[in-house]
Formats: sequence, structure tokens, C-alpha cells
Amino acid sequence: MRWWVAVCSLVFAIGTAIQNFVVIDHDLVARAAFLAGAHSVLS
Repeated sequence: MRWWVAVCSLVFAIGTAIQNFVVIDHDLVARAAFLAGAHSVLS
């Protein structure tokens, strides 16, 4: 069970780094956030 937490944490960290350094299309990020239900935060 402990290894599963470590794997999830690693995947989350890698995903965050990819978003910070690779995803530069802010419109796409905003659309993804809107589709995820964060439209109240963006408005």
C-alpha cells in the first residue's frame, strides 16, 4: 500500500512539472479547468 502512495505522488509531481513547463496554451488550460468544473474560480 505504501508503494502505491509513492507512485501516485511521483505521477502527480511529474504531471505538475509537465503542466508548468510544457503546457503554455493558456486557453487550453482554461478550457480544461472549465470542463473540470473550476469555472467559478476562473470567473
